[in-house]
Amino acid sequence: MIHIRSKHMTQALLMGVTLLFFLGSDALATITYTDLYTLQTPAQFDSSSPDGNQIAAGGQTVGYGKQTATGSVFNALVWGDSSGNPVNLNPSGFVSSFAYATDGTQQVGYGSTATSSDVALLWSGTAASAVNLNPNGYYSSVAWGVGGSQQVGFANRYSTDTYHAFVWNGTAASAVDLNPAGYASSTAINTSGTQQVGYGSVEQGTHVTALLWNGSAGSAVNLNPAGFTASEAFGTNGSQQVGEGDGPSTGNNYNALLWNGSSASAVDLNPAGFDASFAQGTNGIAQVGDGYGPATGNLYNALLWSGTAGSFIDLQSVLPPTLISSEAYSISGNTVYGLASDASGNDYAIEWTIVPEPAGVSLLAIAGLGLLRRPRLQIQR
Repeated sequence: MIHIRSKHMTQALLMGVTLLFFLGSDALATITYTDLYTLQTPAQFDSSSPDGNQIAAGGQTVGYGKQTATGSVFNALVWGDSSGNPVNLNPSGFVSSFAYATDGTQQVGYGSTATSSDVALLWSGTAASAVNLNPNGYYSSVAWGVGGSQQVGFANRYSTDTYHAFVWNGTAASAVDLNPAGYASSTAINTSGTQQVGYGSVEQGTHVTALLWNGSAGSAVNLNPAGFTASEAFGTNGSQQVGEGDGPSTGNNYNALLWNGSSASAVDLNPAGFDASFAQGTNGIAQVGDGYGPATGNLYNALLWSGTAGSFIDLQSVLPPTLISSEAYSISGNTVYGLASDASGNDYAIEWTIVPEPAGVSLLAIAGLGLLRRPRLQIQR
C-alpha cells in the first residue's frame, strides 16, 4: 500500500522567474519556471495528495483524496487546469480508487469494490470512462504507468506477494505477462508506448534489478550495472531508460542511473555533494529527476542532466524560497514538468522551460552547476 501524506491545500500564486546559467565561457541557458496551478482539495474531501509517479506534458497530474467521514475512503483524482480543482475518477460501484500516472490524456491506477480485490484501472479523464484492466484469471492487479496507447503495472494470480509485470493496450483482454523466465516476480513502472521498464527479482524477497522490455517476456533485458546490488527503472522514451540503483559502488546510497538499452551502458548521474538521487524521465537527450543531501537541507531538489553526473542543473534554485522542495517527473522537448511544495505542505504543479543561448545550442550541451524529496512512489524491495 502507498502511504498518503495528509495535507490541506490552499490557493497561492507564484510569479514566473527567469535565471541565466553559464554553460561555458560564453554560452548561457535561460531557465524560466511557471506555477501552473495549486493543487486544490475538493470540498467533500478532508485531504488530498498528488501521489503519482508522473506529471505529464501540459501539467496534468494524478493522486487521490481521502474522505474520513465515510470511513477513510480514498478516491482517485486528476488535476490539470489553472483552477487547480481535480476531477474525481472513482468509478461507480467502487468503494475506493487510486491514480498513479498520467500521459496527459489517460490516467491509470487501481480500485476495489466491496466484494473484490484491487484491480488495475484505466481512465480517460472521467469516472465514467473507467476500464477494468484486471487480466482474466488473476486475483488482483495495479497499473503504474501509461504512455502512448499502452498501460503497464503488475498482476498476481493468487493472494500472495508474487507479482508479474504486465502491459495492456486499453483492455483486460489485451494483457501480456512480461515476467521473464527465471524470475520469481516483476513489476513494470512506465512505458513509452513501445518499450516498458521496471524491475524484477529472481528469488522472492531478494534485491530487485532494473528490467527493460519490448512488449514480451522474452524481450526482457536486465539493466543492473556491475557493482550495484539493486536497481529500478522508472522512465523511458523508447531509446533511453532512467531510474536508480545502489550497492557497494554507491556506498549503498541511491544513485540516479541512465541506460541506453544494456547494463553495460549504465551511467551514474548522482551529482557530487548529493547523498541520493533518482532519475524519473528522459526525452532521449536530457534526463530529469531529483536528489538530496546536506547542501539541500535533506529536502528534495528537482534536477536536470544531459547524460553525465557533472552536467546536472539544480532546478530548485530557480524557484522562490517559499517553495522548499521540488521533484521533476517528465521532460518534453525543452520543457520539464514537476511538483513543488511549500513549508505548509501545499503542492504546486511547476513547469520549467530551458532555452539554451545562443540559438542552436541543444540540451545535449548543457553543463551543470554545482550546487531535496524521494519520489512519492515508494518501491518496496
